Amino acid sequence: KVFIEIIAKNVNPARSSVIDAGMNRGYFTMLAARLVYDVISFELSKTCIGKALGSLDEMGLSSKVQIKQTGLTFEDGGFIAVDDKCLGGRSIKDSAPGREGEVPLLSLATALSQFHVDPHRQIALLKVDIEGHEYEVLRGFGVEAFIRFNIKHVMLEASSHIWTGDLSEAVLFFKQVASLSSCVYCLDPNLDPKKCSFRETLDHRVGKLYEVIDFSQALNRTFEYHSNPCCGNFWFRDIGSKTF
Repeated sequence: KVFIEIIAKNVNPARSSVIDAGMNRGYFTMLAARLVYDVISFELSKTCIGKALGSLDEMGLSSKVQIKQTGLTFEDGGFIAVDDKCLGGRSIKDSAPGREGEVPLLSLATALSQFHVDPHRQIALLKVDIEGHEYEVLRGFGVEAFIRFNIKHVMLEASSHIWTGDLSEAVLFFKQVASLSSCVYCLDPNLDPKKCSFRETLDHRVGKLYEVIDFSQALNRTFEYHSNPCCGNFWFRDIGSKTF
């Protein structure tokens, strides 16, 4: 709803693209293509890619979409062994070259560069949902890349309970990204505002949202059963509207 009611109405599809990092079966890719955006999608699973291509062909949208089978990570190098299922949350591991089912690992910047993304052509939305590797990939991408690649909005799954590394570093990183944005919202439908420091806000186009005002709590990994009742999805609005 955010995509349709806000992004698509404010960013001209004729002069912009959408990046779908973690395409899965292609629901988000197809939505963007139906809204006549050019779409660049990345996905590990060959099975998922096949399902998405079949749906795009049926809808007559294949010409709007470019898909690359790759694993996205902090920096270029190595491979990931991928199963033949199309399920979110599957286990993946580093693999040596030459094994069946392996997929190369690339940074997001390299993956975009391979498609010769025009830095003067605005990216209406970067959507990132890659099963717990979001922070790793975006950290490798770097805060400056949001400006360099002319990214207008970013939407990501904040699966903090399976992230690795120092949580304080993630808090600092997202604060830096947020400094480029007019506002950061929590989009998690399972949000429990009683447990979180969020300011409730209302957008007349999409209804109730929660403004993120405490990243350390939004990314907290200490809740029972590894759940995160604070925020599972972030929406950074108007990335690049501010300068360094």
